[in-house]
Amino acid sequence: MSRAERLNPGAAYADRLCAVMDSVPRPMWLRAPDLSIISVNRAYARIVGAADQVSAAVMGLELSIGDYGWEKGELARRVRRTGVEQTESMGIVVDGKRRLFQISEAPLADGWIAGWADEMTAVDALQSSLVAHMEAHQEVLEHLRAGVAVFDAERRLRFFNRAYARMWGLDVDWLSTNPLLPDILEILRSKRRLPEVTDFAEFRRRIERRFQSLLGSQEGLVHLPDGRCFREIAAPHPLGGLLFVWEDVTDRLALESSYNTLINVQRGVLDQLADGVAAFGTDGRVTVFNPVFQTLLGLENGALDAGVHITDLLSQIKEKFRPKAEWGGFQNQAVLGVTDRQASRHRLFAEDGHILDVAFAPLSDASVLMSVRDITDTYSVEKALLDRNAALEEASRLKTDFLANASYELRTPLTSISGFAELLALPHSGPLNDTQKDYLAGITEASATLALLIDSILEVSTGGEDLQRSDVAEIALGPLIESVAMVMRTQLANNGVELRIEYDPVRVQGPPTVQAEESRLRQLVYNLLSCAARHNRGSAEIVLTCSYSPDTIKLSVWLRSDWQWLDRQLIENELNLTLIQRLSALHHGRMILQNRAETGVVLSCMLPRRALSFPAAGGMDGVFPAKAV
Repeated sequence: MSRAERLNPGAAYADRLCAVMDSVPRPMWLRAPDLSIISVNRAYARIVGAADQVSAAVMGLELSIGDYGWEKGELARRVRRTGVEQTESMGIVVDGKRRLFQISEAPLADGWIAGWADEMTAVDALQSSLVAHMEAHQEVLEHLRAGVAVFDAERRLRFFNRAYARMWGLDVDWLSTNPLLPDILEILRSKRRLPEVTDFAEFRRRIERRFQSLLGSQEGLVHLPDGRCFREIAAPHPLGGLLFVWEDVTDRLALESSYNTLINVQRGVLDQLADGVAAFGTDGRVTVFNPVFQTLLGLENGALDAGVHITDLLSQIKEKFRPKAEWGGFQNQAVLGVTDRQASRHRLFAEDGHILDVAFAPLSDASVLMSVRDITDTYSVEKALLDRNAALEEASRLKTDFLANASYELRTPLTSISGFAELLALPHSGPLNDTQKDYLAGITEASATLALLIDSILEVSTGGEDLQRSDVAEIALGPLIESVAMVMRTQLANNGVELRIEYDPVRVQGPPTVQAEESRLRQLVYNLLSCAARHNRGSAEIVLTCSYSPDTIKLSVWLRSDWQWLDRQLIENELNLTLIQRLSALHHGRMILQNRAETGVVLSCMLPRRALSFPAAGGMDGVFPAKAV
């Protein structure tokens, strides 16, 4: 220390104090009792735009003087008046930029006042950013469907969204007053919107204890008396207190319950199926199967688990089926059916005699269903039916051959009989008396009738052929019916039966015409009348009714028959019915049998007027219509 410093230590101390103040980066100043600035540091002089500290002090430049309307030394006068430190924030333009400073002044001894300023620009920016972030966060929470509420450390509601008020049925204006959590619980209790508990006080204390003990998020379900169920999440809030989130999961739980019930029902149905089924995922592994699946494939219980690959499954059952030479082809097709989702069907023969039908079918969820059905009994019945059908076909062929041969054998003597009868009737054979002439006429008529019957039998035995356009002619139905009726009248008259032909008086204006083959149409009419004569049961009259429309011809006779059932076997046992059915089909028509209560059966033939305008009828279609009224 120099001699001058030892003689005047106060001046040296003041210089050091000024040096210390100049080293501080924030503005500092010292006021005299009259509130004038007598000393500032370098940072102060730079902010107020002075050349140096002395100039700033001499000129009395104030930080608070400017566009803010503060009077000179206002904060200092407040310090002198109150005797305590005063702090105020204000914006000051420094280097052309506005900055925020926190100005503080504190009283010293003997009326002196010390002042300093801290720049708060960065802090203010952070606070503004935080406020904006919190507002944006609250805006997001406001649009959530889940209810959100934030309580501070004092259990007071600080934030809520409208979903929270809607879910709990609380008034928005009342919630905006920031009520305490216990008050909210009391309101909810009065409205029965809290879980039913026996000790509400303990329930409330348990909720409030979370504010001291909850360190992490806590999740649970809240079941309300009205049937709703909320998923509740409670977690500590970063700014203190707790954050609560409630999500209404009533519909989701109901959906999950319905889904689980459906799965259980489907599982029960699968377990009760007589067929074995298994589903394979896209990786070729079993995802689900029923017990019958294991049983039919000869696997023991527990031998098949979910996750087994199709190749491993086939390896397990390979030795249980035959023939071995064909197993490789089946295995390749089965693997392709599962991996490439190709539909296929296979038949497996087990070593124990069982026969399995195996099918692969792709499902809508990209998986593949493998079904196994035991068809041992069905296969045996099918084989027996095929054998029986082959035997019946052979018997039918033999019967047809017999009828054909018998008919041809009958035709030869019949031709001789009719030929000799015609020779005897000629004049050069000698004179004949009336009795002889009647006998020859009877022989000729009987021969013609028998020839028609033989032709019909041949038609049945050979199966007939479709009509050709060259065989079809426009035929007047009236003369044809009369010519056949003339032959039948002689036979019926011997039995005291009269044959009458009627035309529908409403529809027919004279006998209609039809396109048909004359010989076969004549056979058809003859067999209709023969069937009516055979099943007359003592009636003195047989009536053949002919009616028609622009498209069809209908020939009908009444059968006084005691038939109880009209079925296929009846037609097969009645030769006339078989002939009528076959001849009707050859003309692209059909035979109809209708049972009339207490009056017998109506036998009808429905024929198209244009023989080739309709497809040929087949089988027994339309032979037995609904019961006629």
